[in-house]
Amino acid sequence: MPKLSVLVGKKGEVLGTFRGTSGSAGTGAPVARFRAGAGQKVIEVELDEATARLEPEELHKTIKAKHLKLRPEARASSRSDHRGT
Repeated sequence: MPKLSVLVGKKGEVLGTFRGTSGSAGTGAPVARFRAGAGQKVIEVELDEATARLEPEELHKTIKAKHLKLRPEARASSRSDHRGT
């Protein structure tokens, strides 16, 4: 099963995916990784072969639906407070 690095935005949107190589630091082979900016995170997901071959738009939708769950505290903080305070 292929592993992908997924760059996730602060609102839970998939910003990009990257399938890494088997090279590792110190071997002389190039190594590339996502680096998350403020409010972003990088997660690793395992996908079946059929999902890994999807076009980017469908791949992003599938990753969001199957691998990204908004935590309750994040969901609560994303709502507006309309109590007039």
